[in-house]
Amino acid sequence: MRALEHSIKLYREKMGFILLFSLPFLIALIIPSLVSGPTFISLGAVFLRTGSIPEVDPVGVAVMLSAYLVSMFLIAESIVSITLLVKIRKTMTNPTTEVIKALRKYGVAIFLAYTFVAMLILIAQLLTFDLEIRTILLPLLMLLISAMVFFVPQARVIDNYRL
Repeated sequence: MRALEHSIKLYREKMGFILLFSLPFLIALIIPSLVSGPTFISLGAVFLRTGSIPEVDPVGVAVMLSAYLVSMFLIAESIVSITLLVKIRKTMTNPTTEVIKALRKYGVAIFLAYTFVAMLILIAQLLTFDLEIRTILLPLLMLLISAMVFFVPQARVIDNYRL
């Protein structure tokens, strides 16, 4: 309970930074919606309609992939920036210097982890496409895959763990 109180206090004190760092995240959620493709947004995530993949031409795939990569990069940068606020508070370092150095260091690692997870989820979607128990199996696979990286940004940024 004490950790929750510290977190709430930190987020209240740094609300301006959090709002600033959240803007790229919001833009990242809008980008896939603007791209024409077989996608939909649900619960804050972008999903691919696997049944519509054969209808997409190569240019459409390239545009869609580019939009996803830009979106994923913005999401990774936002999460790293907000997580850095906690680290800055714990280590008592200069926020401006720390954020600039760490965005380069951690942002790419988190982007790669999230991209890997997105690819695993896409593979799970494709492998379960024709299965009758897809409605049960796919969400379980997605939960397992997502649980593997849930605390990766915090472990990488705050504790300096390797991926």
